[in-house]
Amino acid sequence: MFMGIKDDTGDSWIQSYKDDGSSTNYDLLLQPDGGNVGIGTTSPSYMLDVKGDTRVGDSSSATSTLYMTNVDFNERFVYCSANVMTIGTTYGTAFSGASIETPLVIRAADYMAFNTGAPGFSEAMRIDSDGNVGIGTTSPSSGCHLTVANTSASTCTPLFVYGNGSAGMNTSIKIGPSYGTYNTEIGYKRDDYAYMMHGRSTGNRFMISQSGNFTIGGSTY
Repeated sequence: MFMGIKDDTGDSWIQSYKDDGSSTNYDLLLQPDGGNVGIGTTSPSYMLDVKGDTRVGDSSSATSTLYMTNVDFNERFVYCSANVMTIGTTYGTAFSGASIETPLVIRAADYMAFNTGAPGFSEAMRIDSDGNVGIGTTSPSSGCHLTVANTSASTCTPLFVYGNGSAGMNTSIKIGPSYGTYNTEIGYKRDDYAYMMHGRSTGNRFMISQSGNFTIGGSTY
């Protein structure tokens, strides 16, 4: 192992290689028998404890990857390229030969994609550059675009809206041009009735009770 100081910058350096005249470099092991390593701190609390900003990557390369692994060799990684950041995981004993899954993909100035269903991830939700949210679609055309995948079931309920279960609590969907100025409200009052209200009126224009009776404009049928 060699240690020295660069004449042109004054930086100190450490390099591990065999002193036999060859140019072969070797790994440098820090604390192989245990103990923490601190950078910018005199009291490291972790195996590697860095006080201050940290950079991972190579300025001469278009891509860089930060790997994290567990005892099963299932690696978690953060991968960055010119305009994409991917958070993912691998299944196998080596990254190069493993199955790669990417639960989160962020493409600069384009979209953010959330993938589910490991193993074999597929996109479940996307936020595009216009702020539109797509669930079940990769091309949302409105603020919230919901598409249900094809199913062999005879019935399909793409959206559930629930309250917190409190007695008499209203659970509703409000539709209008801006927050606080809704024009239409469709909802349900627990253990009582379903209703539809239009405008800012406090009365329900249309209501269906649990007994099956319905009210229109104040008249019950």
